[in-house]
Amino acid sequence: MASREQVVYFEDKAAFEENTRQVVGLVSEYLKGHPELRHVIAASSTGYTAAQFARADLGGAHLVAVKMSQAVDAIYGVKLGAEHTKVLEERKVPLVMGTHALTGAADHALVDKFRALPPTTLIANVLYLFSQGMKVCLEITAMAVDAGRVPEGVEAIAVAGTDQGCDTAVVLRTASSTHFFDLEVRKLLAKPLQK
Repeated sequence: MASREQVVYFEDKAAFEENTRQVVGLVSEYLKGHPELRHVIAASSTGYTAAQFARADLGGAHLVAVKMSQAVDAIYGVKLGAEHTKVLEERKVPLVMGTHALTGAADHALVDKFRALPPTTLIANVLYLFSQGMKVCLEITAMAVDAGRVPEGVEAIAVAGTDQGCDTAVVLRTASSTHFFDLEVRKLLAKPLQK
């Protein structure tokens, strides 16, 4: 038996506010038809994306925001916005701050110091072939499971993007970083067009 579902493709990755609005709406609609999905995992370096999802009707699904560690924030000059943090606190959205599961920790140090190619860098670069958001969706899922904020082995929606906002959304089966190859991307809901 085959089924058909629409995938939304974004042509302008720089239109992050409009893309984010559309992904929030798409995920909200998808959750209405799939109440068995109880978790949404949102990448959010500044808190912007997570705040947009916190304000949305997610049908009772549990939202978790995931961002990079403070050490990586310092490298990229990223700060968590006070207004977004307030929204997350008011809506009781947990914020996971941690080392990137694929492009962080000691692997990052190996690349910087020795120009070595750790296996996780290879995995990340293959996922970049789909989009930056695809790599981040899998990474934040592992980080959220590692932090105990999302159970392992359940279906969830992960959202991420290119630089700012979000333009990628997938339905996946969750796994921790230790069990990374148990992650399964089940459905693609949105992604940017690769040019």
